[in-house]
Amino acid sequence: MKKSIYYFFFPAGILLYQLFSSALAFAACTQTLNIAYDGHWPPYQYTINNRPKGIDLVLINHIMQRIGCNLVYKRVAHNRVANDLKLGWADVALSLPRTLQNKNGLYFSNTIRQRQLSLFVLKKNALRFNFPSLLDLLNTTFKLGTSLGGHYGPLYQQFVQRGGSLNIRTADNDYELPRLLITKKLNGYLMETQRGYYLLKKVRLLSQITSTETRIESDPAPLYIAFSKKTVSRSLVKQVNAVLIEMQIDGTLEKILNAYSPKR
Repeated sequence: MKKSIYYFFFPAGILLYQLFSSALAFAACTQTLNIAYDGHWPPYQYTINNRPKGIDLVLINHIMQRIGCNLVYKRVAHNRVANDLKLGWADVALSLPRTLQNKNGLYFSNTIRQRQLSLFVLKKNALRFNFPSLLDLLNTTFKLGTSLGGHYGPLYQQFVQRGGSLNIRTADNDYELPRLLITKKLNGYLMETQRGYYLLKKVRLLSQITSTETRIESDPAPLYIAFSKKTVSRSLVKQVNAVLIEMQIDGTLEKILNAYSPKR
């Protein structure tokens, strides 16, 4: 079974500066930060009984507790988050890509994680269906499940363009995919790794379904904490980066990000 791995990139010069600066006491934080989050994106950002939950919110809480900033939460649809930050309607958001459109008006932290997709199959078929790459499913009878509106990256698009779409079944939502696999209407399905294990735990199928080592993305997208330039200072971003390094060193970062990985 595959262990979820997250990669963190810290430029050497900045790393030395931040390791030194993180050992110093942070300047008192007098700002209450407005955190924009999506209430429908488990396990990263979601809501239970009107309370914000998720891996991203646990992460930002840990970071800001170390710095000393207070937080409030603003529920924002994922496709509106970057715009709200640019306008100063929110201060901070998590798991945003750094795109050409996003660079203007936003500061970005160091990378917090990379989006990781996996092929999920029945445990009894894990060795049989452990393909080197998604492209190795071409010219097979493998029935592949995806979710309506899902984004699976350039390698998946290449797979579709080369004829892979003939064996793809699209479910209305992610929750349907484990059921379709268990009932043998699929041989496997694609899903973001942590989300996949979160859903398996929720529907009590962890004992029957697992992920393979199959490469799904040729160039996994790095994700960041984003800050509004209208409301947040560069110095706070530097403090956040320093804390991220501390959390990487002491193991807190990996523990938070891998919250739903099955125990090995």
